[in-house]
Amino acid sequence: CTKATKPSAGIAFLKDTKWLELFPDVAAMHDSPQDPEWHPEGCVLTHTEYCMDAAAKIADREDVQGEDRTVLMLAVMCHDIGKPATSAKNEDGRWTNQKHASVGVPIAESFLESIGAHPRIIKRVLPLVAEHMALLSIRPEEISETHVRRLSRRLGDATISELVNVMEADTSGRPPLPKGRSERAQAILTIAKELEIQDSKPK
Repeated sequence: CTKATKPSAGIAFLKDTKWLELFPDVAAMHDSPQDPEWHPEGCVLTHTEYCMDAAAKIADREDVQGEDRTVLMLAVMCHDIGKPATSAKNEDGRWTNQKHASVGVPIAESFLESIGAHPRIIKRVLPLVAEHMALLSIRPEEISETHVRRLSRRLGDATISELVNVMEADTSGRPPLPKGRSERAQAILTIAKELEIQDSKPK
């Protein structure tokens, strides 16, 4: 997590060797379908692989190192781990994953414990999984200081800056759709910087 420039190679290795079965929570994402309009890249695990590679580039760009980089990579790896459990077709026959972020929190916790992640890291990763869809129902121009303060508090030991990096990796993991930071993520970060809480909690 702290050194890979192409983390998806690790997932590919697990698939090639069939060792992916040793990690059932990750294996469940393999071939778990997604709506092709929003995820033309394919299944949840394929999306996650693209996201992890994007996260490595973001970490290099933002000089995220050490434990902080581990937190970012594990959060991105686990951000959609709740999708297989919430996969369903709506009345229009399209795949949906309602509440996958919140459902994914205990699944991510179980997975991280199973691979021996330090409790401090788990404590930082889980809020990022829970909040990676934060403020999705609000238009970027309507995101307020109050929204961002509340979001910062919900993140616990994680920060707005870390969440925005996870959100950017998520957006960037859907080729051939455009990569980069979404308007929502940028609005959150801009307000957090104005409040000086991008890396800390509101006083």
